[in-house]
Amino acid sequence: GCTDNDGILATWTRMTTFVKWARDADRDWDIGWIELDSPVGLISGWKGIRTRSAGFPAGTTINVAGYGGDCPSGGDCNDNLKTMSCKIEEDFECIAASSRPNRYYYECDTIGGMSGSGAYLYFPDREAPDNRFVIGVHAYGIGDCTSHNRAIVIRPSILQAICANTPDVICGDFSTPGALGSSCR
Repeated sequence: GCTDNDGILATWTRMTTFVKWARDADRDWDIGWIELDSPVGLISGWKGIRTRSAGFPAGTTINVAGYGGDCPSGGDCNDNLKTMSCKIEEDFECIAASSRPNRYYYECDTIGGMSGSGAYLYFPDREAPDNRFVIGVHAYGIGDCTSHNRAIVIRPSILQAICANTPDVICGDFSTPGALGSSCR
């Protein structure tokens, strides 16, 4: 059950994912999103979404925040949010060439249960809400042939699907051409 922690509660009304994930288990499409019954972002804030056709390069600082599954049974986990940052790593030769542009690899020390968290860029010199932009979805811990965690890249086709299927998302190009790419918020 839910614990009343003076937080914001909302109910999901619709969940969406891709056929390539649901039917084919294609890990390059392991992204889903939910719509809520109230605009909690107006109260708690939100992050924008950014995409670039070439992705963001190795060396870019990426951030991951989420609620890992390491809270002790029966413990007070209200403040169990974990936030970390690290650099996007180079592609790995052992990864199929077709999957490389669809994943970000990084060494952020994530915890089981954080999958689904946004992998985002943070610009401290900008005002909120225009200072954090999700560029991927943290989906997998150590595996494949690497010792790195990874996120599924929010590619232009994914952003287009989110914008086309979510009525309360504002989509468009809010950035300087070529700087951060297309976006929605």
